Amino acid sequence: MTTAADGSWSITVTPTGDAGTNPLRALEDGTPSGTTWLMFRTYLPDDPSMPAGSLGLPTLEIADEWGTRVVEPCTHPSSTPPATPASTEGSAPEWLETPELAFKRPQPTFTPFPNADAAYLAAPATRRAGEVVVIRAKAPSFPEADVSPIGSGADLRYWSWCQFGLPSTKTVACVADQDVPLDAEGWYTVVISDPADRPTNATAADGVAWLPWGREPIAAFALRNLVPDPSFDEAAQAVPVSGTATTTHMGDHTPLATFCARSTFEAEGHEGCFSNAQPAL
Repeated sequence: MTTAADGSWSITVTPTGDAGTNPLRALEDGTPSGTTWLMFRTYLPDDPSMPAGSLGLPTLEIADEWGTRVVEPCTHPSSTPPATPASTEGSAPEWLETPELAFKRPQPTFTPFPNADAAYLAAPATRRAGEVVVIRAKAPSFPEADVSPIGSGADLRYWSWCQFGLPSTKTVACVADQDVPLDAEGWYTVVISDPADRPTNATAADGVAWLPWGREPIAAFALRNLVPDPSFDEAAQAVPVSGTATTTHMGDHTPLATFCARSTFEAEGHEGCFSNAQPAL
């Protein structure tokens, strides 16, 4: 990326091999010949109605043997198409066929639009009537201002938890780092449940982030870590691809999850839920 003094930036994507004689051969990331994606992704805009920011979308230019031309943007739809009903049949994909609530780092090709800056940990689980899932870990720090974490003292640029339905892989809901309550020691608690089974104390006021289960009986709980600082060696990126996250890799940042009766969480909080849970790896 090239950044100008006025804050504007540009990125050049070029073909590889044979001095560019075959422009569809491949892009620099190894994409095979044919169609590829160029994605402009933003996180947590100040104004949700302007996801690309106040300056709008970047301009896209194509330069080839026919010259240089600007690609006109598509018209934004006036309404969102209705969602396709989620399937309630099937089983977890092969990449998540692990013991329930065991967090593994999936192959990058099995994550949505994989890139070198993000790493995911995911764990499957099947709904249990009247029970909730409780996740507990220490939170990595992140920059509060819109600056790079490199040299800013933050552990990484961004982290979040999302709940996906399976087998559709549809995103049900997510919670971003800035919206996850922390206790005095910097630890967080995430609770996932059906809305009807949501504990009365699973609220931000009680220091808990809550996510809905969704319509499908199988779920995948996913932690995303984005752009860790080189000095922070306990990010999800420390877990080998296809490996299970352990405290050897991530220390106190290793997510630990357990099923828990709603009544137990309401009466004793995460302490009661984890008192009989398997200890962290």
